[in-house]
Parts: sequence; structure tokens; C-alpha cells
Amino acid sequence: MSKTLQIVLISIIIIGSGILLVQTFYKKQKKSGTVFQLDKNVLLDEIIVEKNDTKTHLKFEEANWKTSQDVLADKSKIDYAISSLINLRMNYPVSKEQSNELKKLFADSANTIKLFYKGKQVYTLRFLSNNSQTFAINSKDKIYSLVLPGYEKFNLEQIIPTEPGYWEIQQLLKLSPEKIKKVSVVYAKQEKSGFRLEHREQKFELYDYKNQVMENSDTASILDYIHFFSGVNGMRFDATGFDLINNKPIFSLIVETQDRHTHIESFLLFNKANNASDCDMFAGVVNKNDTLMFRYIDFDPILVSLDYFLKK
Repeated sequence: MSKTLQIVLISIIIIGSGILLVQTFYKKQKKSGTVFQLDKNVLLDEIIVEKNDTKTHLKFEEANWKTSQDVLADKSKIDYAISSLINLRMNYPVSKEQSNELKKLFADSANTIKLFYKGKQVYTLRFLSNNSQTFAINSKDKIYSLVLPGYEKFNLEQIIPTEPGYWEIQQLLKLSPEKIKKVSVVYAKQEKSGFRLEHREQKFELYDYKNQVMENSDTASILDYIHFFSGVNGMRFDATGFDLINNKPIFSLIVETQDRHTHIESFLLFNKANNASDCDMFAGVVNKNDTLMFRYIDFDPILVSLDYFLKK
């Protein structure tokens, strides 16, 4: 047998052994309940999320997801939650010392997710999250750190919260372009990025932060932007345990129609329990009266800079 053929055969054996080891490890982990990601092919028609006395119960009925109060649920949030569970990965088992500390927290304040199909439970996850990490516990009381690919900091409780209000559709704005008279965005730390759009004579004029008309505005970009206001959603939340920090808003958004003025001032949310600001959500004080919670990801299309509208 030639030396080249021997090398090839040895390489195949090594690769095959490696694949077998990985598959065996995965099967063992799955059997012991430490593979926490959801099977992407699973069918679902019921979701229960609970923590202590707070519980959300969602059911798929008549082609729609609904809450236990028969309120329509936001399908995009449910899809995002399910996608996150499918992509969950184990990071590492925690140390014995850390495990003992976490077990006390699991006993007092663990989050539980249960998924069902036709009355049969098909998935369950008990987890804890802080501002940057998520831990899960298996059926044998072993605790693992979890990761979600693409996220440097990962808090599963923010993606799948227990508050029923988060899942309900809370539509703040639903405006067609022809109804919008003015849109204004002011940024606290980036004043020059702010802008105003005003509807004049069947077109929108663009102004910079100094109230100067921008002659080189791109009409297509402006119209694309205006269409984002056809559905801006927020969520009700219990402000207990949170402080609104930063006396000056992160940004201020004003949207005017012929008969309505909507002013949203945004503030960082400070979680007293975690002693840290929230990375995924912010509080929006609407018309200086009503406070809603918003996800940054939902506002990304709206929070653009002046440059977005200029011809390239």
C-alpha cells in the first residue's frame, strides 16, 4: 500500500471517529435533557410562559395566536421567541460553586417555558437570565450556560417575557402616508443626525436640525420611511422594579396627522434587580402621559439619521 493511500485512509478513520464521537455526545446529552434547543420541525398550538405568580398562556385558534383573555397576540414576537429556542446552544456547565448559588435562584424565581401540540407537552425549559447571561437547568438539576448565536449578550427573559401585555398587539400608530403631516426625530447625543419631514403640496420636504431645507433629498427614501408608520407597536408593562434613567430622552419622536399629535420621549430602562440598564428595550413616554415599553429592534427602521434621506 502506498504511503499516500495510507495517509488518506488514516484521515478518513480520524474524521469518521470524530463525527461518531460528536453524534454519541449529542445523543447522550439529548437523553439526559441537556440539549436545550427546540426541534425546528416541532408543531405547536399552545405556549405557557410563567415565573412565580406571573403567567402568559397563548393558544393558536382560528388561524391566529390569542392570549387567555382572547386578545390577538403579536405573531412576530411569537415567531421570534420560537426561532430563539430553535437556535439555543449549550455553552458550558457552570462550576460547582456557581451552581449552588444558581440553584437557590432557580428555586425562587426560575422562568418556565412549556410548549404543547394537541394537548401533549413537546418541550419544556427552566431558565434564569440576568443582563448578559442565561442559564438553564436540566431534569437532573445540572445547570448550563446558554448562548444564542449572533448575540454578544443574551437574556432569554427579554425575548420570552412572562408579562401578558408583551404578547398582546399594542398598536401605537397605524397611519397611511397621506394622513401624515409631519415627522420629527431629535437625538440627544447626535443633534446633527436629527431631521424633520413635512407634507407640503403632495410631497414631503426634508429639514435638518437647524430647520434648513435639504434640497438634495431622495423622494424614494422618504416614502419608504413614511410607510414604516403603518404599524408601530409597543407593550404595556409593570414599571415596578424599573427606573427611567437619563433625565434627557435618548431620542424624541413626533408624528402629526390632521387630527392627532403623538409625541414619544424615550428613556433607558434601569433594572433595579440587575443593577444595569436594559440592552433590548426602552421606555417610551407617550404624550407625557402614558408609558409603554418598546423593543429597539422594532424602532430601528424609524431611528435613522438625516443622511438616510440624502441622494447618494
